[in-house]
Amino acid sequence: MSNKYQPHYGTGKGALMERPVTGILMAEGVTPPANGTAGYAVGCIFFDRDATTAPFHWRNVGTSTSSKWVVWGTSHTYTNTAASTAHTASTTETLFDTNYSIPANTLWAGARIVVDFQGIATGVNAGDTLTIVLYLGGLTGTALLSGTATAVAANDIFCGHAEILIRTIGSSGTFVAFGSHADVPAATGVAVVKYEITASTTVDTTAAQVLGVGADWNSTNASNTCRLDVFSVAIF
Repeated sequence: MSNKYQPHYGTGKGALMERPVTGILMAEGVTPPANGTAGYAVGCIFFDRDATTAPFHWRNVGTSTSSKWVVWGTSHTYTNTAASTAHTASTTETLFDTNYSIPANTLWAGARIVVDFQGIATGVNAGDTLTIVLYLGGLTGTALLSGTATAVAANDIFCGHAEILIRTIGSSGTFVAFGSHADVPAATGVAVVKYEITASTTVDTTAAQVLGVGADWNSTNASNTCRLDVFSVAIF
């Protein structure tokens, strides 16, 4: 037997469809509900109509008396629309400014995060080295793909692909990861691929976690400069 649903709008909490007793099944608004908000049925989908960047859709995996919201479905989460600011003449490791911060409390056990990146050394002082690293949690977090410091030439490229699998969530959540990258930046068609894994590692999913690529020159020579052309994150 089918159930009766009540489509409506304007009755509070952004409800679009509600079932008596179990709660709101579908809702929309400019801000996703806070975790712990009551009235949303288990499995309720919330459409964020004011989001300028993904995620746009959320799903309640909590209860009708205490909701818990996670990103719903395939999320084309972030793709840079322009190259990063150049990292130039610095021996201080820095994240390129085309990075993505995963919002707190939006991951779930079983979430799969896919990251792709590509950059280029646009100018180099002969003999100076560049190191490229992909991080989860920013520069103080976990290095997922670690390049080797090496002397590069102008127009040498660096690139990588990583997949992060969330095992458990919470302040002591865990993840594993694997990926491949150009260990040593090199000319197109020459770079050697290196494969890496990350064994089970702790991650605090109750806090925002920055995914980004760090760059570090070994010299402050003004000729040393590189940029990140592509940075893409998808959460499934």
